[in-house]
Amino acid sequence: MSNKSGRDLFELDLCGALRLVRSGAVSLQELFQHHLDKISALNGRANALRFVDAARAAKAIEQRQKELAAGANPGRLHGMLYSAKDSVHVAGMPRSDGSANGGSVISTSDSALAAKLSAEGAICIGKGNMAEYGKSYFTENPLFGRTNNPFLSDRSPGGSGGGDACAVALDFAQFGLGADAGGSIRIPANFCGLFGLYPTRGLLSDAGGSSFAHTTVHLFRNAGPLTKSLDDLDLVFKVLRGFDNRDQHSTETPLSFRTSSRPQNASFAYFTALNGVNCDEEVKAEMEKTVQALEQAGYRPVEYAPPACELAYEIFIVLAGQAALMLEDQLALEAGTPRNLSLEGPAVKTLRQRIATELPELTVPNLLKAWYRVDALRSMITRDFDKYSFLVAPVCAGLPPLHGTSIYEVGGQKLQSQQHFQFASMVNLLGLPSIAFPTGVSRNGLALGLQVIGPRFSESMLIAVLRSIGITNRPSELVQRLKNTPLA
Repeated sequence: MSNKSGRDLFELDLCGALRLVRSGAVSLQELFQHHLDKISALNGRANALRFVDAARAAKAIEQRQKELAAGANPGRLHGMLYSAKDSVHVAGMPRSDGSANGGSVISTSDSALAAKLSAEGAICIGKGNMAEYGKSYFTENPLFGRTNNPFLSDRSPGGSGGGDACAVALDFAQFGLGADAGGSIRIPANFCGLFGLYPTRGLLSDAGGSSFAHTTVHLFRNAGPLTKSLDDLDLVFKVLRGFDNRDQHSTETPLSFRTSSRPQNASFAYFTALNGVNCDEEVKAEMEKTVQALEQAGYRPVEYAPPACELAYEIFIVLAGQAALMLEDQLALEAGTPRNLSLEGPAVKTLRQRIATELPELTVPNLLKAWYRVDALRSMITRDFDKYSFLVAPVCAGLPPLHGTSIYEVGGQKLQSQQHFQFASMVNLLGLPSIAFPTGVSRNGLALGLQVIGPRFSESMLIAVLRSIGITNRPSELVQRLKNTPLA
């Protein structure tokens, strides 16, 4: 869809859309209609947004346009549409955890982050589909069904927040608000050709953002944005961050980190294997290309996988899988809403079966030891950042899998789910900020990408690193595939 500015609205990122709206080249109504047209044409096949509130959004758009016409000082996201993960509270919209246990209820208030977005003029167009309880790397649940990859519909968009990633990729909204406890932002970003941020814990408030806010999984869970460009990611992150006394973990970025300057130490580490799991050859090729670009920009590469990254594997399974599920079940029971296991979908039933048959019993000593090792590994990784300013790693071992995959075949290896996705989940356990970024298109037309990882509070430095090698937008071939042959 073009307009009097001559720009194809599909190819606009958030920052580009804001510039055109503020210049008067594009109206908010025109941009809004473009998003609605995309939703109408593609959401039935994608199942990205499980709920769309076009009527309420239209009223908000009309009000935002009047404010612009009256010369009011616009918010930083004035009139821009976003999608929110289904678990996020947005006042007046239905919310669920993708499960028939608890079902779908109307949120009576905004989460802290939804309120920040609204205060800056952003409008939530709908809720992104998610995995049941957020406990799968596929986006599928008994209430709202399966979400498809925006490039190839027989493939997964990743999980647990694949709905929002697919929605942003197909231009149903300018950006998404997700949450990541084991890769739930970065994996969908990677599979859908987007930028996705897992920030330092506490920089984005979790107040009002989740149902069970203090379970073991929340040692690793942070909210964050999914965007079309690096500038978009930077902007939305700046809008969302800030101290919130309602969140016991809330904090501000220390003064020494509030810069986008080049890292003091130009050395960085990179790897494409963990715990004997080697990545797909196409992922390795993207790593080689990115390392060469960094080297040409003056950074010094060292192929090295920090031991803490490998040791995170088993601890994450215990705390984010086994212990979290047990605790959430107990909390639901005590709240008078016990989980009916017969209502759960295949992903959660498989998780319960694997925990029961493949893991040792969760004894008190085992739990306490795992909890202790989280802090021990987080201390260990800080010593690696004395030698390397940042890490570059895959987001997962392979490319987006076919729906229903249980064993991932990568480079002749047959991998279980957690082996495949450990490159993402180790970041959560270590408490490190990470940005997933797109790099290209695979031979069969799927998105390829990597992640850059730094010490706590290094988000601005990571953004600067990507800018220094020109990784600021989606590769044009990704955009053209989404534009010309979506959901092929």
